Amino acid sequence: MTDLHLKQATHAILASFLKQRQSSNDDIAQDVYRTIRDEANLLLERESIFNVFDSDPFGMTKPNEDDDEDDVKEKAKNADMIARIKKLLKVVSCTRTATTEGYSSIQAVVELSNDGNMNNVEQNVRLHFTFLRETQHGDNDNGCDLIGREKDQGYDSSDEDGNAATAKRKPGNSLHGHQVKRSKHNNGSKGSQKIEEVDEDSAKSDISVDAANGSGFKPKTIITYKVEYSVDWSKLEKLFGVDIYAPGHFPSVEEAIPIMDDGSNAEPNVDGEEDGGNNGKDNGGFEEIDMTSMDDESNDDQIANTSSADRFGVFADPESILSFLDHLNMNFNEQSVFHFLLSFPFYEHEWDISGFVLSSVFDDGEYEEVDGTVCIPCPS
Repeated sequence: MTDLHLKQATHAILASFLKQRQSSNDDIAQDVYRTIRDEANLLLERESIFNVFDSDPFGMTKPNEDDDEDDVKEKAKNADMIARIKKLLKVVSCTRTATTEGYSSIQAVVELSNDGNMNNVEQNVRLHFTFLRETQHGDNDNGCDLIGREKDQGYDSSDEDGNAATAKRKPGNSLHGHQVKRSKHNNGSKGSQKIEEVDEDSAKSDISVDAANGSGFKPKTIITYKVEYSVDWSKLEKLFGVDIYAPGHFPSVEEAIPIMDDGSNAEPNVDGEEDGGNNGKDNGGFEEIDMTSMDDESNDDQIANTSSADRFGVFADPESILSFLDHLNMNFNEQSVFHFLLSFPFYEHEWDISGFVLSSVFDDGEYEEVDGTVCIPCPS
């Protein structure tokens, strides 16, 4: 059917449906068309999710010639679970916003209805996705701080004397409440690994930007993405999240630097001075480089490469992930559950969010065969 014929058929169906609603329910035409538009958008978002599942970008369900017998069985099990999920899934809400100034926001809620096989679930389990990309701006007169966010969004743009010289992320709004550690354990499953969690207080990191003297790392773009879940409209539980701090408006060609790397990176404080981690924090924030102590060409190159590299931080809550799987009564392994959650097309792929998550949670060698960013198809 050509596009013209499809449009004509759609108009005929909508006109017939509107006539029926007006005769039986006395509905207003605008209300009918508005509802049709909104529901059609949600159905389109659902189809986009199904398309990703079917394309299998992470190799969850489709065997290949290099798979051994255990891999084939694991993928067959995953395929059965994905088929079940598709029967339960509906998109409750989805809002996508983008501006020419570099701001982008995606917020979506996906519901998995209880099919009678879930545990401790009356009606549904919901996944909540939040993506945000913001271009950072200087101090201005409209109440925004130095990194471009409203003061009531968890940022404080003034120092103790009330001067807008630094901008510091307030504790409690950071995705860095947890740091993921990686350790192998053998349970008979190939590539299986255990995800451990670092205490939230010891891993918490403030992000500081010193605009007064130019020291420290000053991102021009900040990207955040987090996935949470809820059961029967209860409180949200965090599954995982990513923060990316980029020195430019596009991904750097340099290798990205983890913000928290076993406490080895130093953290600049609000005065632009280096904090060696002795201030009650076991993990540092941005890597601080002493520009005055490096005066040969190799060090100059190192400074240039480091200062132009993107920074990223990842957290994952293993207890929440296990609880989420238990509620669904699904036994994805450690890798497959992240592949599943990263398959939902509710984040932009210009920055390698999926790669940052997978490389942080699992050993880097697990993904050497992946050439570049895993691309999740986006809605047309």
